[in-house]
Amino acid sequence: MPAQEAAAFTMQRLLLGCTLMEGLVMHGLQAADQVAAQVAKSFFMPLGLTALAMLARVQAGDGLRRLF
Repeated sequence: MPAQEAAAFTMQRLLLGCTLMEGLVMHGLQAADQVAAQVAKSFFMPLGLTALAMLARVQAGDGLRRLF
């Protein structure tokens, strides 16, 4: 049946996409940890505040991803 094959294909693509996103999130969080360590050593406040705002968004996005 064409509809069943299309649904199976779509589900496979969704599964591959979710697997890819898990890997990207882990690398993104590792990068956020590295940036946080560098910001902790920084005395340049505007850059530090901008970097902390980016990290907060990354962490908030990770929290939303875990809800779904």
